[in-house]
Amino acid sequence: MESQKRRLQVLKDYLFNKKEAEKRHKELMIKEKDLRIRVEKISKKINFPITEILKCDGSTRSHHSNAYFFGIFKKKRIVIFDTLIEQCTNDETEAVVFHELGHWYHSHNVLMLAMTFVQFYIISWWVGMTLGPKK
Repeated sequence: MESQKRRLQVLKDYLFNKKEAEKRHKELMIKEKDLRIRVEKISKKINFPITEILKCDGSTRSHHSNAYFFGIFKKKRIVIFDTLIEQCTNDETEAVVFHELGHWYHSHNVLMLAMTFVQFYIISWWVGMTLGPKK
């Protein structure tokens, strides 16, 4: 449930309030230059259209470490939690980012959207058949 709220917040930030998103996500600092180079290399390898690599200040809200990507069409951003950078080596952080980009590469977001539509259709049909007019 928490991840769904976070995704909705990211979508809202991206579509409606870019300045609010910029408050939460900061560009990766110079000290993480090696990590930036690694992420850019991974992105090029799978043709991920990256525009920004951002660092999320997640440590103020929780100790959870994560990474994710967001964006539509050719404006994609990768966000890495500061807790992930602090708790893991660059190799481990690279593996987490690579895992997230694997979701994009294998079109998991499109597949999940299609599955959601199918589930909605089936549930709507079932509710209509169950609660609809009796003959």
